[in-house]
Amino acid sequence: MKPVLVPVTAGTPDADLFRAATLLWSVPVSRGYGRRMRYLVRDDANGKIIGLFALGDPVFNLRGRDEWIGWDVAARRERISSVMDLYICGAVPPYNTLLGSKLVASLATSQEVVDRFRERYAGRRGIISGIVKPAELLVITTTSALGKSSLYNRLKLPTDPVTEFHEIGYTQGWGHFSVGDRLFMELRDHLLSEDHRYANGHQFGTGPNWRLRTIRAAMKSLGVNDAFLNHGIQRQIFATELSDTSRKQLREGIKRRRVRRPSADEIAEAGLARWVRPRYARLGIPAWSRADLERLLDGDAD
Repeated sequence: MKPVLVPVTAGTPDADLFRAATLLWSVPVSRGYGRRMRYLVRDDANGKIIGLFALGDPVFNLRGRDEWIGWDVAARRERISSVMDLYICGAVPPYNTLLGSKLVASLATSQEVVDRFRERYAGRRGIISGIVKPAELLVITTTSALGKSSLYNRLKLPTDPVTEFHEIGYTQGWGHFSVGDRLFMELRDHLLSEDHRYANGHQFGTGPNWRLRTIRAAMKSLGVNDAFLNHGIQRQIFATELSDTSRKQLREGIKRRRVRRPSADEIAEAGLARWVRPRYARLGIPAWSRADLERLLDGDAD
């Protein structure tokens, strides 16, 4: 195996492949919002896809993250642009059987990702703030899909500096994944009939989590208690610092110093040694054919 990073550009075959790969996920995949950076991870030995990941703007309020960083509201508002959320991450069959998802997650912390973030967003003016902010990626956060995570727990590589995801808390168990697209559109149509401002308030910059705000507004209008949005599933929150001063800079101010991370090649080699090769030595790799993929997409696979 030779993992390589492939940046994904909208409207390309790689973008189509990225979208198709997310259909293998058991939990519906968000398109993300605000700034987004998407990657495929290919196996350069055979041209196949190992996995994929995407970074997007983080939510403004996340208790576990905010307590871990230790910033106040003013510092968060000023510097949250240096935090990104790993909102899509995983490996596809058969690489997932070799702990390929841990390898993919580790590659999201590579120097290539840090450099691309800097190149894309340097000099950009924020839509909401109207201010040009430092384009230095300092922290990546993520959450487990449901409950405890086998992907991010004990995810650590002996690179220089060390690549590691830390468990920093749990979400409070609120969310809207139980509201399907059909029901959501009916709730939105109800708000449209009332000329409610949330019905079309989905443009970036008009407020956080439009879907959740729309559902709550429609429930209130219909006289329905929105307590059902508290599904009670607490998800683990993880974070990785990309420099040894990341949290300090987010609290006190971002210095003019560049983050230095291991390259994708260095992380890939460490990940192969830590996870993939030992798993392959014990289990081998299962046979995988086009028919297996078709069964998986049809929902017939075990």
